[in-house]
Amino acid sequence: MRTRSIGNVIIKTAVMYSPAGNLSYYNMATGRLKQKFPVMQGLEQAVLFNNNLYLAGVKDNTIYISHALSGNILSTVNAENAIILQSKSDSNLYYLESEESRGYCYCTIFFTESDLLLAYCAGGIEDKSCLARCRIRKIPWDTVVELENLLKGQKYNESEN
Repeated sequence: MRTRSIGNVIIKTAVMYSPAGNLSYYNMATGRLKQKFPVMQGLEQAVLFNNNLYLAGVKDNTIYISHALSGNILSTVNAENAIILQSKSDSNLYYLESEESRGYCYCTIFFTESDLLLAYCAGGIEDKSCLARCRIRKIPWDTVVELENLLKGQKYNESEN
């Protein structure tokens, strides 16, 4: 939900993604549709990021990044089995991926004041060795904390059932 104030009036807008391929903005005070943009259909894990300026989602092992105020696709990233890791305060998009044709070994974790860095070997069949390729992923702390809280909530809910 986006909030904007004009003088003493606060305008609240809800942004909704439809798998049919629409990004719709609704005025929460009136319930009326303010704006509607065509976007990529069938996105999974659709998220807004960078102060709701961009929409990202996954379809067919590709991450699509669109401008949330026009619907235009700005970028695509090939990522097998991507999991989007996103916090409300992130200005960048973060994701993890899992490729069955690659190895993942010798993972190293490095902590900074603001981020967690993961480095690991990820060579594939074309490299003829798991050790032939190194990947480094940067994940902001607030995203790590949000993911941890989400996982704690899932464990809590599972134990109730």
